[in-house]
Amino acid sequence: MNGTAADVIVTVIVAVLSSTGLWKYLEVRKSRLVESIEEEQKTDCDMKELLIALAKAQICHMATIYIDRGWITNNEAEVLEQTFTPYHELGGNGAGEVLYNQAISLPRKSEFSKKGE
Repeated sequence: MNGTAADVIVTVIVAVLSSTGLWKYLEVRKSRLVESIEEEQKTDCDMKELLIALAKAQICHMATIYIDRGWITNNEAEVLEQTFTPYHELGGNGAGEVLYNQAISLPRKSEFSKKGE
């Protein structure tokens, strides 16, 4: 009886593995997973582009204020650098980088100086 039970089990396993239904199920499952991964990658890419655009807008805004004023405080320079570093690491460049470099090289003034000085 053990030999017969083993034969039946082997026959069932072979039948299941050779079944087109099983392979079709696995193929559909794989296809859905691939689609899901691709959608997540596109979302990640879109989010990255959005972050770069927002950081660039912030860098350009801050840098323009400091450049027009003609000086920058140490705290402002630190905040500008904290914004620029991840922007640059994510691939941002161009106008944001040009304005950052101009602003960061401005003369430094103390945070406690009067605005008119």
